[in-house]
Amino acid sequence: MEAEGFSPLTWAFGRWLHATVLRDSGTSMRPILESGTIILYEPATRESDVHVGQIILRRGGNPFGDSKVTAHMVYEVSRDERGWYVLTRGINNRWVDDGRVRFSDVFAIVRAVLY
Repeated sequence: MEAEGFSPLTWAFGRWLHATVLRDSGTSMRPILESGTIILYEPATRESDVHVGQIILRRGGNPFGDSKVTAHMVYEVSRDERGWYVLTRGINNRWVDDGRVRFSDVFAIVRAVLY
């Protein structure tokens, strides 16, 4: 799933969160995320805030090879010689996405999904 334009802050769950509407580009995150779904997210500020099972917004990494923001679930959190990284996947995909996602590419953590 890809995110459209990003909106100003919204007060929810005792904190300021951003909101955006998702634009459909596939089925990898259905039925949780579909075209038109509103997500509330907050920018990722610390590696320790990212956990397995969360949905993150990451820069790039979509099958089209461009720099759009992609929403996928965190499958694994680990470290290697270059430092912290996560592996992600769409919930409907049987495979893990190609490549290790570095913290610098983690745009935000999804905190709520509104239907």
